[in-house]
Amino acid sequence: MLPSPTDLNGRDKAGRFGSGNRIATGNPHAERVRELRNALLCAVGPDEIRDVVAAFVTRAKAGDVQAIRKVLDRTLGRPTEADLLERLAQLESLVSPLGSPGIR
Repeated sequence: MLPSPTDLNGRDKAGRFGSGNRIATGNPHAERVRELRNALLCAVGPDEIRDVVAAFVTRAKAGDVQAIRKVLDRTLGRPTEADLLERLAQLESLVSPLGSPGIR
């Protein structure tokens, strides 16, 4: 089966999407998301971020489990990441210098 001609699939001779292509028009919501993200960034400054973080820390100190998780995840990283590195180190220690797996 032959590929379709470039003028029928919306691509130019280099294989890129050509102007006026109806297939690859992009995300129709991207402009709206950009506007909302820009409004959020304009409304929230360093002082507001500090206030939000302080509120999370206060809630974590009071025993709010979700706040504790959020604070620890954002400051120390997720436990699975640290666990993964530890398991990789253990696996590497099982491999002999010659590249054959060691059995213990």
